[in-house]
Amino acid sequence: MIKHYDDSLRGYSFEIHKRDNFVCVYCGLDGKDWPNWLYLSSDHLLPKGHPKRENPEYIVTACVFCNELHNRTVFDVENAIGELKSQTELIEQKRFRILERRNEYKNFWKENVKSRNEVYENRRSLMVTDEEIVKACMSTLQDARKERITVFLNAYQIW
Repeated sequence: MIKHYDDSLRGYSFEIHKRDNFVCVYCGLDGKDWPNWLYLSSDHLLPKGHPKRENPEYIVTACVFCNELHNRTVFDVENAIGELKSQTELIEQKRFRILERRNEYKNFWKENVKSRNEVYENRRSLMVTDEEIVKACMSTLQDARKERITVFLNAYQIW
């Protein structure tokens, strides 16, 4: 018996993802790698109400971020003579805007997230651990006391 799935990843969008080699058509996120696969979604290139919206030719694989970035933006789907643009033309039109926005997010991350993480890592490298404090204290004690303290610390699994 063949199992049928009702979710996007394993079910109704699986053939789209397979056709697109499980790669986001906008940023290139590779869904063949775990856990990237979990972030794949399907993007309709045509707006709601368009008669060809559900045609698989106009549905592509996108990561969740790229798909949601311009989810509400209506793109021009017809060329200058009123014909429907090809899948490639529609993807390129969206890709430019998406990559532009991704770059804005990356710059924000560098300035506001990464820099904070570097400060945190520098602080952590300056911290002294409890184990280092105990070792420093132990080095100043007499041997008999060291042995009793070591037995106590081991008994209570303090270090």
